[in-house]
This record gives sequence, C-alpha cells and structure tokens, in this order.
Amino acid sequence: MRVSAWCLLLLMMLPMTLLAQVEFETITVGSGFEGALNVRTADLDGDGDIDIVGAAETSDQFAWWENTGAGWTYHFLGEMYWATGLDTGDMDGDGDIDICGSPATVDNVCWFENDGVGNFTLHELTTYGGARHVVAGDFDGDGDLDMAVCWESGNEVAWLENIGEATNWPSHIIGSFSGACNLDSGDIDGDGDLDIAVCGNASGDIGWYSNDAGSWTLNMLHESFSSSRAIKIADMNNDGMLDIVATSRSDDIAWWENEPGTWPMHYITTTFDGADDVHPVDLDMDGDMDVVAAAVFADEFAWFEQDGGTWTQHTIDNTMDYASGIWVDDVDQDGDPDVLGAAYYSDTIMLYSQVGSPNPDPVTLTLIPQMTEIPAEGGTVIYDAHLLSVVGGSFPGVSYWTTVIMPNQTEVGPLFELTFNLAPFMDQTATGLTQDVPGAAPTGTYSFVGHVGYMGNPNLQISDSFTFSKAGATSGEFVFDPDQWQGSGSIVSEDEDEAVLIPTVSSVAISPNPFNAATTVTIQLAQTDVVSLRVMNLLGQEVTEVFSGRLNRGQHEITINAGDLSSGMYFLAGTIGTQSISTKLVVLK
Repeated sequence: MRVSAWCLLLLMMLPMTLLAQVEFETITVGSGFEGALNVRTADLDGDGDIDIVGAAETSDQFAWWENTGAGWTYHFLGEMYWATGLDTGDMDGDGDIDICGSPATVDNVCWFENDGVGNFTLHELTTYGGARHVVAGDFDGDGDLDMAVCWESGNEVAWLENIGEATNWPSHIIGSFSGACNLDSGDIDGDGDLDIAVCGNASGDIGWYSNDAGSWTLNMLHESFSSSRAIKIADMNNDGMLDIVATSRSDDIAWWENEPGTWPMHYITTTFDGADDVHPVDLDMDGDMDVVAAAVFADEFAWFEQDGGTWTQHTIDNTMDYASGIWVDDVDQDGDPDVLGAAYYSDTIMLYSQVGSPNPDPVTLTLIPQMTEIPAEGGTVIYDAHLLSVVGGSFPGVSYWTTVIMPNQTEVGPLFELTFNLAPFMDQTATGLTQDVPGAAPTGTYSFVGHVGYMGNPNLQISDSFTFSKAGATSGEFVFDPDQWQGSGSIVSEDEDEAVLIPTVSSVAISPNPFNAATTVTIQLAQTDVVSLRVMNLLGQEVTEVFSGRLNRGQHEITINAGDLSSGMYFLAGTIGTQSISTKLVVLK
C-alpha cells in the first residue's frame, strides 16, 4: 500500500521535469457584470465554502457570488463610480471576512462590513477619492487590518490606519510614485513587518517601500517597464526570500530577484499581448512557482509553467474579450488551485476549475520480499527496500520504521527504527534487510509494514507492505516481546553526504492536517534552539505568527487556531536555528 499524504509536506517542493498536463473545467460564475475588472475569493457567509467577489468598472459596482454547492447566486454590494480595486480581510476583527474596495475616480476608498452571514454595510473612508487599487494589511503592527492605496492620478502611495471606527481612518503618506496604479504587500526585507511593492502605469516604474516602524524608504527596481499594470510579491525561486513580479501592457511579464543591493530582473515572457493582471502560484503543484496572468489584447487567460528557471506558456482561455483580472484559489476545495478570471468586455466572471493531477506521489517506498516462509522454531524475514524521491529539496529527521500486523489483525511495533536525511531526488535500493520472527509467535499469516515519514503525524507518512507466513503451533499464551523481533539494515547509503544516519534532529509535524477549527504543531528539538514559525498564504504573505522565541530540547506542542483563516491552502514557514521549515497547511471549513 502507498499513502500519498506526504503531498501535504512535499508537493510544494517537487521540481518535476514532465510537461504540464493541467486541465480545467470552465464555469461561468457571473455574466452581465459590465466592465468586469477584478476578482477575489473568501468564505463570506461563513458556511465553509469559497465565495467570489468582483469589481466592475463600467457598471460601477461591487458584487459577490454565493457558492451554493450547485451554482452561484449573485448579490449586489454597492455602487461606486468606476469600481476597480478589491481585497478581502477581517477589517473589524469580528471573525468574518469583510471587503475593501477602491473606485478609480471621484468616490472614496470603502469597505463593506460583513455581519457574518453575507449581509454587508458600506462604509466610505473620506480620503483618497480615485484610488486605483487597495490592499489590506497590518501596516503598523497593532493587530488589526489597515489599507494601503495607490493614487494613480495623484502619483501617491498611502496607508489608511484602522482605528476601530467604521470611517474617518487617518491617512499616512508612504511616498510619491509616478502613475501608481497597483500595489501588493509582504515582508520583503524579512524584518517582521509588511512592506509595499508598487508599479507605475505611465512611468513604467517598479519599486518597493521598506517599512521601518512607520518610516518608509523607496527602493526603485526599474524605471522603464512600459505601461506597467500589476505587481505581486512571491518567492519565485524557493530561496526563502520574497521576490517581485510585474506585468507590462507592452506584452511583458518579469520578476525581480530579491538579492539585496542588486535585484536582477528575469523575463517570464515578452510576447503576452497586453499583459495585465498577474498571480504567482504553484499551479501544477510541482514545487516551484508558476505564474497565472491575463492579457487584454490577446483576450487570454494563461499560465506560465516554471521549470528550472525556464517558462512555458499554457493557454487557459483565449475567448474572453479584454481579459483583465485574475485570481487563484482552491475554490472547489479538492486540493488543487483553480483560476478565476474577469473579462472586461465580455462582462463575465469565469471559474476555471482544475481537474485531476498528473503528479505522482513525491516519495514512494517499495518493499520487495526475498524470504517469507518462517518455520515453527522461528526465523528471519529477508527483504529489499526501494526508496524514491522526486523532490528537489532535502528533509532532515525523516524516519524509517517497521511494524507487523499479527494474524489476529493487531498491529505491533515499531520493531525497527532509524533516522536519516531525505536527500534531493533520492533513489536508493537497499538489499538484505532483515526482520526476526521468534518461534513463540503464533501460527498464521502476517503483514510486514515499512513506514517512511514522521512517526508522530499520520498525515506525513508513506508505507508499503507484504505478507509472510509462520508455521508451527505455540504452546501457552503468546506475549509480545520486542526484544525477540529484531530488525537490521539501512535504506540509505552511509557514504552519501546527504543521506547519512543521524541520531537525532529537530523536526516539525502537524496534526490534523487538513483541519477545521485548530491543529497542533509538534516541534521536536534535538537541542535548545531559536524557533520562528508563521502561517503564510499562497502569495508568500504572512497571515499570522505561530511562535517566535527560544525553546528547550525536547518536544513542544503549539496550537494554530483557524478562526481567522478562510478555507484554502497555506504554508507553515520559518526556521529552527539555521534549519528552514516549509509545510503545507489545508484549512477546510
């Protein structure tokens, strides 16, 4: 038997070289939504599924579509002249998801207060009429969500401070930025607070503001990315640093690598006609970051597959007139990312639901029995083991252990255990492994089970098994004695630098995962160390801090409450000493 639950830990690390075979089912969410420009997702009515929010510029409206399980029901939110910018978050801290909006002309930045079941009250913030885009984030570190806005006609970036009131939020200037039309937030410099990336339409400027206790410093990356339209923050090369991705109406999508002081630029494409919105995400779940984008002149939604730094374009839909907005989430909650698109002249919000998955299990264990007939006086089971990883990363502290399912179906063990480092692309075949079976063992058929993973977490394990038989009869009552069930051998080569046996290491396990209300993070420390763990969303933005501080050697348990997390995929990321941690979390409500 092979268990694919390790995908929760390892799928984000898989650098597959196979051609992508991602397929989509096309679903119309909303039609007649004139000037559909922007789209987001959240569980707005608290029923555990993913709903959809949209902004329509021509019809001057914000709206949301309720996921009924059998279709989508339209709900009008409010009329704002040239509705453009859109984001979601729990703005009032009451446990439900609210909606932020920015109209591109005279009306004010606003937010729609949710009563918890999908009824909304519009609140206008009496500053920044004509803000082009808005993003929610805790920019002053006081525990509530503020809003950052970009003012294209005013060439300005600012943030509005949430002071616990519905309106009249104080405005703070971040800086002057020519043609500021789009922005995103994330901890770019890794100092624990939210920074802001911004792009300028007419100027083609690309830059980011570092946040230092409310003092903002502009770091300009590019000054000629012509007609830049959208910008996002994400770790594009899996080095633990947040990079910056941007589009240009001059058919370009590029990313800037976070190397302090240099920020080299890398093109993803130069031929995506009218590149507009962009969303970095590991769409094919092979462990590297891909890019989903919309192109207004090509009328196309597409995704660009990353493979070792090279990019392959795959069309999702090229029939949507003036494809303008893009978003990615696991809308149908089946474990893979889906794509949402807003088409301006088609007046439509579309859902492209990903179907199937071409990826194999990232790690497999195959046991090959060689001697499985045990005489009455006892003997030794002999087997080979093949361990295969298609993962490009290494994972320390992985265990191999064995158990036996007795003839009465009782499982006993572990009988044999060792700990090793799972090396990148490990492909090991170990021969002549043994398992002793004492003469006192009952007569019958046994299942011998080998396991690889983290012993304390059933969601992070794979296994394989075979059967063997034991002859003869046992006199008296059988009592299991582990000392009589000795195993031997190693499934890794001890001369491999990345695969040597190690006596003890630090590790993190999560159970349950997926989870609804809460989950437990079990931290096993080989020595006293500094631990920093946080929950990140798919864009690499910090959602909440799990723990930061020094822990003593031994086992520790920390609870993650899902009260402020909407359904979807997240990552538990951070460090134990110098060891990096990155584990997928799945919230199902």
